[in-house]
Amino acid sequence: LAAHVTGSRQAAFVSALIFAFYPYRFEHYSHMELQFTMWMPLGLLALHRFVETARARFVFALAACIVAQLYSSMYYGVFFVLYVLPVVTLLIAIGRPQWRRLLPPAMAAGVLALACAYPLIHEYSLAQPEKGDRGVAEVTFYSAEPRDYFEAHQRSLLYGDRITSHHPERALFPGAMAIGGTLIGLAPPFGPATLVYGAALATSWELSLGFHGQVYPLLYKWLSPMRGLRVTARFSVLVGMTLALLSGLGAKRLLARFSSVRARQIVLVALTVATAIDLMPRLELERVWG
Repeated sequence: LAAHVTGSRQAAFVSALIFAFYPYRFEHYSHMELQFTMWMPLGLLALHRFVETARARFVFALAACIVAQLYSSMYYGVFFVLYVLPVVTLLIAIGRPQWRRLLPPAMAAGVLALACAYPLIHEYSLAQPEKGDRGVAEVTFYSAEPRDYFEAHQRSLLYGDRITSHHPERALFPGAMAIGGTLIGLAPPFGPATLVYGAALATSWELSLGFHGQVYPLLYKWLSPMRGLRVTARFSVLVGMTLALLSGLGAKRLLARFSSVRARQIVLVALTVATAIDLMPRLELERVWG
């Protein structure tokens, strides 16, 4: 996905490092389903290809990725659908493809996706009366606050002892490289990818705030699936994916400043080492409880 968005495989390597070792992952070792993030970037790649070519196979691939993400992690399945909406809106607004070519395969893929997701949705609906909704107070406790993005988890080797968070599931500091790379990627001049994923970053960040934000309370009120989710701070995984993509754009800009191949190789090595140091975890083995 990053190679497609940036047009640079070297820049994409930086994006891949940042997303693969995003600090959020190390807080959630006990939640295996929260490690299954691979369907979202694959789905976005399919979305880009569909808007660019209008080939039906790409929108069916997007539908398959959404369904696979739902079965892998219901949180991410719901979150990803919300994330895709501003992305597809801006891709269409900027690219201006022919609606008549996009609409029929998109509708067919949507019907197929709903049919494939129905077994899981049906069982979830049957359990809902017994499980009940997540209360506002509970969701608010697990809603991110802006300051949480500047507090690191204790498993961070570089930052864990310096800016440690005391809130469960709200240690959301993405690392200095992700922040720095994103700032470079978002700097003018603005290209289509900057606009699309700048909006995606704002959307995912706002939704991660849950009841501390403006949009999530409305979703909680009007969309029943949202009332079954407890930890809106987990939306930060999509913040991380977007930071990784924007950091790739930043890396591309840095690499473009050097004309020789050797100089670009040196810069890439430097970015790789800096990212490794920045995101290195501190993993202490613990005996699994009985």
